[in-house]
Amino acid sequence: MKKSRPTFRLAFALLTLASPALHADEVQILSLTTNGSLTWTGPATKGAYRVEWAPSVNGPWAASWVALTNVPATGASVTVAVPMFYRVVYSPPPPILAHVDAATALDLITHHVADPNFVVLDVRTPAEYVGRHVKGAVNLNFYAADFATQLAALDRQKAYLVYCASGSRSGQAAAQMHALDFAEVYNLTGGFGTLAALPASAAWLEP
Repeated sequence: MKKSRPTFRLAFALLTLASPALHADEVQILSLTTNGSLTWTGPATKGAYRVEWAPSVNGPWAASWVALTNVPATGASVTVAVPMFYRVVYSPPPPILAHVDAATALDLITHHVADPNFVVLDVRTPAEYVGRHVKGAVNLNFYAADFATQLAALDRQKAYLVYCASGSRSGQAAAQMHALDFAEVYNLTGGFGTLAALPASAAWLEP
């Protein structure tokens, strides 16, 4: 009786990155096994997954399936036969740093209001923050002695909209975050005043 090839299901949702500071040219090996078939469902995260095979566990490794060389994480299930040894590796996307105007910033706020992976970061002083700020914004004082430490402690896989009064402090903070490989950073170039001046922003500001 011919034995059926085993199927290996990879629960990618449970395979999170151990380090949030991977560069775009680094990869993490998610799975390694012998002959059979591979089935996986891509998670709703950014980055790319690549299937590679080799004649032995020591390599050399090659991505022989052209269509699967760079698999986007769309949530679709995929099954492929593997001829020898295989492994699945993950490549994180390059970090994003964008400078946006008030209208774009407001659009980001309104479209991510219920997104736990989107953070509005106010880098003004506590006094400025108390005066008026974006609802739910996290306040980190740019002038605080431990600002760099606080910034580095943030979750680098989340997306951030950073603002200050004029765009100077937020621009510097955004540059620091980009240098630390934060995945997605948006800097409000015109400062909080330009955002507050938009009539549609009133519902998103407090007090």
